[in-house]
Amino acid sequence: MQKHKNTNIHLLIVLLILVALPLSSYSRYDDDYPEKYAVIFDAGSTGSRVHVFRFNPNMELLNIANDGIHAAANSLKPLLEKAEVVVPKNLHTQTPIKIGSATAGLRLLKGDASEKILQAVRDLLKNETSLSYKDEWVSVLEGNQEGSYFWVALNYLYGNLGKNYSGTIATIDLGGYYTCNGVAYKAAAQKHGPSVRRCKAIIRHHNCSFAGVWNGGGGAGTTNLHVSSFFYDFASVVGIVDPKEPSGISQAIQYYKAAKLACQTKKQNMKLVFPSIGDRDIPFICRDLTYEYTLLVDGFVIDPYRKTTFVHQVKYLVEAAWPLGSAIDVVSSTT
Repeated sequence: MQKHKNTNIHLLIVLLILVALPLSSYSRYDDDYPEKYAVIFDAGSTGSRVHVFRFNPNMELLNIANDGIHAAANSLKPLLEKAEVVVPKNLHTQTPIKIGSATAGLRLLKGDASEKILQAVRDLLKNETSLSYKDEWVSVLEGNQEGSYFWVALNYLYGNLGKNYSGTIATIDLGGYYTCNGVAYKAAAQKHGPSVRRCKAIIRHHNCSFAGVWNGGGGAGTTNLHVSSFFYDFASVVGIVDPKEPSGISQAIQYYKAAKLACQTKKQNMKLVFPSIGDRDIPFICRDLTYEYTLLVDGFVIDPYRKTTFVHQVKYLVEAAWPLGSAIDVVSSTT
């Protein structure tokens, strides 16, 4: 689960995911174009994906042929070409294409390295595609943008958009970088052995963990809480939720219990206790679980026994992630 390698967009293993989703009534269509598409690239730290969304005039689900095609390449161009094949040619000029990188690796590149990568992508789109494109649609997503898109996506999938705010769900997303004061650090196992107490003391350091973190605040829109990404990933690894299910309900206290067990288990016995754990995660599982518990309970002031939904996918088995929110944004703003 350690996702802290720097991103080079031109050397990524890329994954093409063709997704068909219904968006609610966010836009109106020209009668000459009964369908609407949006193409969203997600340039992540371990690979890039392109999501192709297809909607009918009523924003209802339409299937896409060859759903789930996977491709490997050393650039974004093959993905772009595959996305263009999915979108009918007569709709190319009506179909927006956005590329966003939500990886901390690209955010933290020194100097103008990040901008050079983005400009190379802009040049690619300018010269190689007939899809609708704007320079500002190629960007590095800030954390607040990624979080906002994720909130929109998850509430859309649950049918909450357009309803009273108090009926929406609160979302918490967790990425894979350990940072302090804007600097990323590669996590390492403690030399003196794992300890929940020592891990928690490090994590709660106010300058590096929770300075300025919103603590939930209560009130409208926070009653129903959903957590995702690494929260779900680790929960499924240690048995907090069923990894075969797209989501599950549990409590933050289960992270603490799993952390205590992980910190007391010898490295050579870890797979006996947690059969699903990967080799790369074994040295860090004590700290990772402690971090997630501390973030929820001390950072966001969530009752450790509060029932919380751990979500990976929602209906249609769509991954709960920011690209859908980005698609809703661009479709609603261009029609």
